[in-house]
Amino acid sequence: MKLNAFGRTLIIHRVNNAWEVLDQGNEGKRRLARDVVIPASLSEGELVGYVSDLLHEYASEKHPVVEIIE
Repeated sequence: MKLNAFGRTLIIHRVNNAWEVLDQGNEGKRRLARDVVIPASLSEGELVGYVSDLLHEYASEKHPVVEIIE
């Protein structure tokens, strides 16, 4: 799943029954997002709400929500 999290592109996928979160930069390079830890017990349907709650301080007029890109 790819999210636009208040202007930040995050790629979230399951790895060994845990969620792995990657930051994707403007040039397409990806790195582990160490500041975004998602409990393994959350379902895919809960990710947008959780990420929104976790990163809400980054909300701005230009990027007011977390939304699914892909």
